[in-house]
Amino acid sequence: MEQDVNLRTILADRQITRRQFMVGASAVGLSAGFAPTVALAEYQNCLCNFLRTPSSEEQFMINGRNPAETPTETRELFRRLSLAMKRDRTWDKPLKDGLAEWENPDIPAGYTYLAQLVGHDLVHSALDFPDFTRDHRAANEPFRSLRSVKLDLDTLYGAGPSAVPYAYALSDTRHRVRTKLGMGSMRWIGDQDNLAKGPAWRDISRTRTPGGNGAQRNGLTRPLLVDPRNDNNSNLSQLLTVFMHLHNGLVDAVAKESPRAPGQTEEEWNEIVFSNARQIVERVYRNVVRNDLMKRILHPEVHAHYNRRNPAFIDTRDGASMPLEFSQATYRFGHAMVRPSYKMADNHLDVQAVGDVLLTNSENRPWNMPLDQTWIIQWPLFFDFNDGLMKNPSRRIGPSFAGDLVPVRAPGAESENEPQNLGHRDLLRGATTGLWSVESLIRAISEQGSPLIAKSKLCSDFGLTRTKIADWLKHSGEGILSASDISTIAKDPPFSFYVLFEAADESDGKHLGVLGSIIVAESVFKALQASGSETGQSGRVDRLMSRILGDEPVNDMAALITHTARLAGLEDTYPRFI
Repeated sequence: MEQDVNLRTILADRQITRRQFMVGASAVGLSAGFAPTVALAEYQNCLCNFLRTPSSEEQFMINGRNPAETPTETRELFRRLSLAMKRDRTWDKPLKDGLAEWENPDIPAGYTYLAQLVGHDLVHSALDFPDFTRDHRAANEPFRSLRSVKLDLDTLYGAGPSAVPYAYALSDTRHRVRTKLGMGSMRWIGDQDNLAKGPAWRDISRTRTPGGNGAQRNGLTRPLLVDPRNDNNSNLSQLLTVFMHLHNGLVDAVAKESPRAPGQTEEEWNEIVFSNARQIVERVYRNVVRNDLMKRILHPEVHAHYNRRNPAFIDTRDGASMPLEFSQATYRFGHAMVRPSYKMADNHLDVQAVGDVLLTNSENRPWNMPLDQTWIIQWPLFFDFNDGLMKNPSRRIGPSFAGDLVPVRAPGAESENEPQNLGHRDLLRGATTGLWSVESLIRAISEQGSPLIAKSKLCSDFGLTRTKIADWLKHSGEGILSASDISTIAKDPPFSFYVLFEAADESDGKHLGVLGSIIVAESVFKALQASGSETGQSGRVDRLMSRILGDEPVNDMAALITHTARLAGLEDTYPRFI
């Protein structure tokens, strides 16, 4: 069997040190003078405007004024618009027999949460709530992302087992080695007959908060994750366990395929096993993002333009950055895909309301953790396995949200400055971060010579676009929006609203429109390109990957989940995995 003995090269590839891999005396591996080798700049990427910083005349305005100058009026205008967007008046007929008008047969519901996981992998910033008091253009105070520029599941792995040991599992009681990701057992209620068939690890790992100087709560209040945002809702935390199972199953498979070589220390061997398993997971993940997720959510011609070895990017600037138009507006399209309820398994008679899905986590319901079997997902109901199971289709992408999404503001909150609902918050994010106006960005992209803008009637004739937006606002905003509101919004539509409207107008909500697709493609495919040459050992990893996963590329979520079930022993379990 092929031996992987070039430890120094492998560690350089993964940018980890032994101190980062092994659990030292300090939780972050710094007590003995070792610092993580990942460049700090890579984890402090600038969040800046697409192409360049727009001039004041090119920025989004409300009646010709910067929205930050009139925060009260801006909040109220967007509150009314968000209420109009909670009405299901966008769709008048279903796309397929047997579906509701708002259901999208082309995108099963699991992709809503895969897109959310990818978003967490690309951007992590402190912009939790809109802030009208900060000028993001100040040279000494730019917005920063704490994520790697690469699409490398940094949101799952972090800087490695030494830097974040609480996210990893000990291999045994003797060693401090942690090659597997830590997972938690599900909670059994009611039916005990199938207990013996149920594998222990079907939830993320959670723990109680120890006594200290903070307020104490009952239950498992802390998810032991690199990125606690991945416990944002039960569907997302369940999806995260799929990648955890895949990694942990690969650790066992890699160890079997590449046994410890003569003269190799146990520490060195475990580092190699971990590194190889992670690299395989990353490659599978990137294949799925490129060939499955992006293919489903992007305009087909935009996807074809970028899904090639050396795509022609519109924003050609060097350096690590993520567009504000992506993170604070366009990529919020996933919120419109959230269903009002979900069926978790084919043997469950009931469904889970989205409000409960969003509240079922360690932050909101720690007393009800870990998840019991009613929340454990049977994945063919969330992804396309071509098996005839009735799916949970996502909502069509458009300026319309599930009416019972949990409000952002806490029950009983009195502050008038807090967003009233999820759509309201998305609108405010764009208004407080100095985004391009839609019309100005379309003009700037056209000046770059991109052939893609011409694919869109909305982008090619913005006068027509204003008329169409005004018509929609009159219809959906009846009794909510005034004539003045409609004129203001149609003249300079908020970026996140336009992206949703464009998707509805250009594709009946089946995928994003041209401008939304360009912003997403530029961001995601640049991250994919940055990841493509990360190892320098592609032949070695490819051969190992082929021996474990076979020669057929793993290009979609159904194939990823099928391999995961085999590697992790989840093919015949209760609750069902597949």
